[in-house]
Amino acid sequence: MRSRVWIYILAAFVFVSCKGQSKRGLEYPQSEIENIREKTNYKEFLKLKTSLTVELNEAVAAMMIYSYPPFLFTRNYRSLPQYLYDTRNNKMIQIGDVGKGPGEYKHLSSIAFVSPNEFYGLARGLKRINKYKIKEDKVICEDVINLNTEYDVWYDEIYYKNGNIYCNSFSGPAGTYQIVVYDSEMNIINKFHKRSVKSSGVVPVSLFYKDMIIFLSEYNFDQKQHHDSFVYIYSLNGDLLSKIDAHEHNIRELLIDKTGKYIFVVTEKQVKIFTLEGDLVHKVKMDSELYNPALRFMRTGKQYDDIIYGFQTDKPNVYKINIYSCEIEGATE
Repeated sequence: MRSRVWIYILAAFVFVSCKGQSKRGLEYPQSEIENIREKTNYKEFLKLKTSLTVELNEAVAAMMIYSYPPFLFTRNYRSLPQYLYDTRNNKMIQIGDVGKGPGEYKHLSSIAFVSPNEFYGLARGLKRINKYKIKEDKVICEDVINLNTEYDVWYDEIYYKNGNIYCNSFSGPAGTYQIVVYDSEMNIINKFHKRSVKSSGVVPVSLFYKDMIIFLSEYNFDQKQHHDSFVYIYSLNGDLLSKIDAHEHNIRELLIDKTGKYIFVVTEKQVKIFTLEGDLVHKVKMDSELYNPALRFMRTGKQYDDIIYGFQTDKPNVYKINIYSCEIEGATE
């Protein structure tokens, strides 16, 4: 028992002594590490920001809702009208019209806000991006952008930052790129993370946080697991900042704490906490209530540090939604 204690102390000393060597100039003070290691359950890192009871237009169990304050957006793959849910007045606003005509969509798999009242919507099945404007209680399509994709790759998510659109595809043949970047004229100006093998499943485990894009390796749908256990962290310019070996092949979610210094790798039974550079800090138990797929249908909010969990109530299509941030006591940027 005593030898195990000394090994733990030595590991902590080595970890802390490396502070200041971060590629991004980040520091990991011993007090932060100790605060993390005192925790035993994932839920201890979640701080409730707000709680809502919302009535949606459809049952959304096994689907996802993303946070774009003050709006929530429901992602689905069915040909239904999609909505923004305005948390300020508990109103649902329909996004455009469903169809295959100009400005229409079969489904919107992702959105990206350009300004508080404007956003892009990825019409995945039609391989185009619609630009929408929010006008009071209506969302109107003002422009349609056809996407030039390579090797017939389908994009699954879009992000907007500094005038550029970042397109993320979760599946594609070997040799294609997961991230393709377009400028305001829709010219391809960059692409990165070249696939070494065929990715055959749509598993949206990724984050777009501040100036980083974070995602898992390619997913093999037939084998029901990722080809490797790495978490990749890129800058918006395509520079590989970190490659973290999580030693897990069935990662369910990736979270990031409010400071942007710690990555939470969520599996069915446990959560591993790494520094941005890939050092394993701690492991905690996964809260079964938050994991249960019959109850939980939401996940990390894209572009923001919101972490959203929803629970179905006794009433049809009525859900209790809790919005959290992931915080470490005493941690600073």
